[in-house]
Amino acid sequence: MNQRPLDLIRAKEHLDLMRATWVFASLLFGAATFVHLNPSFSEQAIESLVDSALSQEQDEADLWSALPLQEKDTWPVIMVDFVDAAAPSQFNERVDRLLNSAEDYLYQASNGTAELSFMLHPSVVRAPSSVSAYGQNSMGVRDVGAGDDRGPAELVEEVLGLIGSEVNWSASDLDDDGTVDRLLIIHASKGEESSGRSSDIWSHYGPLESPYSLPDDMSIDSYVIASGGLTGLENLGTMVHEMLHMMGAIDLYDVHGMHDGSDWSGVGVFDIMASGNWNDRGRTPSLPTSATMSLVGQERYWRLDPLAPATSQVLISPWSEGGDAIQIRLSDREYVHLEHRSQTGFDSALPGSGLLVLQRDDLIIGLEDNGGNLDPDYSFLSVVEADGDRGLERGVDEGKQSDLFTEGDVFGAEGIFIHDRRGFLVPWVIEVLSSNASGTLIQINTSLSSPVVLDGSTTPIGLIPGDSVNIDVLQNDACSTDSDLSATIQTNGVSNEFTTVATSTGWLLSIPTDGLLSPGTSIETNIEVRCQNYPSRRASLDLVGLSWRPLPVTESIVFHAASTVPSFSTITVPGDGVGSQLYHVQVLGALARVTNPNDSLIIESSSNESGDIVLEIVPDGLLTPNMIAEGILLLEQGGARYEIPVRLETERPVESVSSAFGLPESNAGRLSLMLLLMGFWVLLAGMRPRTNEQADAEMMIDTFEGIDESVHRLLPSGEDHIDDA
Repeated sequence: MNQRPLDLIRAKEHLDLMRATWVFASLLFGAATFVHLNPSFSEQAIESLVDSALSQEQDEADLWSALPLQEKDTWPVIMVDFVDAAAPSQFNERVDRLLNSAEDYLYQASNGTAELSFMLHPSVVRAPSSVSAYGQNSMGVRDVGAGDDRGPAELVEEVLGLIGSEVNWSASDLDDDGTVDRLLIIHASKGEESSGRSSDIWSHYGPLESPYSLPDDMSIDSYVIASGGLTGLENLGTMVHEMLHMMGAIDLYDVHGMHDGSDWSGVGVFDIMASGNWNDRGRTPSLPTSATMSLVGQERYWRLDPLAPATSQVLISPWSEGGDAIQIRLSDREYVHLEHRSQTGFDSALPGSGLLVLQRDDLIIGLEDNGGNLDPDYSFLSVVEADGDRGLERGVDEGKQSDLFTEGDVFGAEGIFIHDRRGFLVPWVIEVLSSNASGTLIQINTSLSSPVVLDGSTTPIGLIPGDSVNIDVLQNDACSTDSDLSATIQTNGVSNEFTTVATSTGWLLSIPTDGLLSPGTSIETNIEVRCQNYPSRRASLDLVGLSWRPLPVTESIVFHAASTVPSFSTITVPGDGVGSQLYHVQVLGALARVTNPNDSLIIESSSNESGDIVLEIVPDGLLTPNMIAEGILLLEQGGARYEIPVRLETERPVESVSSAFGLPESNAGRLSLMLLLMGFWVLLAGMRPRTNEQADAEMMIDTFEGIDESVHRLLPSGEDHIDDA
């Protein structure tokens, strides 16, 4: 008896299913084999996926990323007093004056493009505890508070709990993400920055321990707290300074007080983010510089190419009267800013008027951690001082009239020299033709400009014995052949030997340092490169002799530490050189919160030239088992700097199941085993016998097919259906 068509269809479907099962299972078996035979590649791929997920999770959990200044920037303001520092009867009026002045300040700083508004809670909220309960310092750490889990963040949470839904929180969700972006607490006590008392609260911008839930599904994760305890506007500068932090500004002075043995003033009185918040005893803080305004999302400058012939003379209008600054590019993300600062508006308490010249470096490590201006030789923003006395850099003054350029002053490649981070002198000269109430008129002298294009390493350059210094000279119309190029290189007035090698982009000048430099010494080498008869391009390179230096690291170096008790961890860093080398070490990133600062560290190189760095890990309740803390080690010696990405991993909480049963411990091994098991499961699932339910279903289909054939035979020829009628 022939098989029916339905049986043939079922057989074909079963065969197709078996083929698909074998193909899919083969793919899984093949993948398992590939992972097993290529463990290194597989581990890297898995780590990349995990790092991507962790990075996304970290971005989502970033507790206090600052939101830039908005066109409509609304701040809830809560007044707070204490049992031992009750608000006086005129406190509301005092706070009103502070807020009105802050509105005027931000309006002037943004040149009217941003409007600040405050929602002042109508009553003063009494804190549950005394001032010292939140502000008491301990062992050199500010605002630890008295008792467990105290401090200003606890005060903020307690105040939020007391006022509940009495504030329209959604008005300060400026980017509509469900998080309140602004909060200002003004308390009735004096701030420690004014009183000097270790029990008072230091005005600051900071995070809450975790996001605090508010009504209507809102939350808040950061705050600004400032004092309203002074009789006049003396705290205006400090309050606005902290508010600007909440918009993305950083401190422009050495926040650690002493870094690498040198104290300096940053940009001093010329920016509210340095000592300008104390101008006129804090009542008339100086305006932010154009560099600070760019950090809070306001680009109040226009870009100038000093080598363009159409820009020989430029008038720079007063900054405090709505004028814009000028930005000139030096190198990759490095600039000079020119501002005319006059004693008007909130700049009225400056020491004088004239052209303020600033040098800015956006590649400085530590910008995200408010550490961009710790070191005068390695800073985000510094003043090019017109008098050349380096008073701000040496920390002997906070800025004076003679730091501003006035009529007849020259800077750039002549007069007051400006070098980029590589030590190359800029290829332009600017002269101040006039500087008065109307602004500063500058003249760009293109006749002194050099067409020579150089490239090299950031100076100071760390060198071990046998190293050479390399400078690239890029080929262009001025330098097109070997005969067009000439160079002079001198150290301490003595000419240096060097070699010139042609490259695909021009030439490489190589300067051997044997006999010139040894570990523990430093020298300055001056280079002058000329193409044809054009003006030469000059460079001044600081060279530092080292016994050992770290090699560049592209991936984080992983090390381990206990999550509950203090311990010492050793980080092995690949390097060059032999012997021991002293470095100043700074820890940046999340890792800095769980390390004990150790400014100086002697690193001993091993036989394979790697070096060991020992860190003291202090969990202090911030670490848990199976946790990761990323960070950067910044090593510095004689100005030569090296950054090393590292990752701390704490212990696993319990013995893993795979370890207990002798299964693979590596991620690649686990993945290979999982793929293998999935392959067997697919294979078995495709080969499983028919169930009773399947057989019953097929019997029912056969029955209906039989009925259908009988009915079809009863119908007249040509009809294949039964009418409802």
